[in-house]
Amino acid sequence: MTGAFSISPASIGELTFGKNSLHYRQKVLDMKPWLKEKELKNKELTNHRQYMDSIFNNASNLLVHMSLHDEGWYDSELAQELSAIIAPVNLAYFTGQTIDKNWLNQHVYQKSVYQKVKKSHPDSFVVTYIEQVLEESSGGSDQEVRISLKKQKEEGDDND
Repeated sequence: MTGAFSISPASIGELTFGKNSLHYRQKVLDMKPWLKEKELKNKELTNHRQYMDSIFNNASNLLVHMSLHDEGWYDSELAQELSAIIAPVNLAYFTGQTIDKNWLNQHVYQKSVYQKVKKSHPDSFVVTYIEQVLEESSGGSDQEVRISLKKQKEEGDDND
């Protein structure tokens, strides 16, 4: 699963079955043709991508603020700076994008606020969460996967 309706861009998984394989591909949903057909003018739907971006980013922001507060070193300005780092990490992670050390170097590790937090609070949620995301994403993108299928040997079948 590389997405959910609560994550922007909203997506679904498409499965295709081949003779000897299973192919999964993330498919981004485009609301505009459906809205046009139904002649709907709902603001949240007509601007669905922006609407979902704001919900997702607000959730990431809240996560950082609550974590710093719970850890006893809350500072609103610092939390805002860290939220600007965590939001793209969350978006990449929850949409199945490739997150490797190069990606993190570009988006996280080189940021002075991250370096400051890693030095002063190495066991903080922010630091451990980013390392967990790296570990769980080390296999590459989850947006497209092909699985080869083999016929399993039946019990009592001596033919290899």
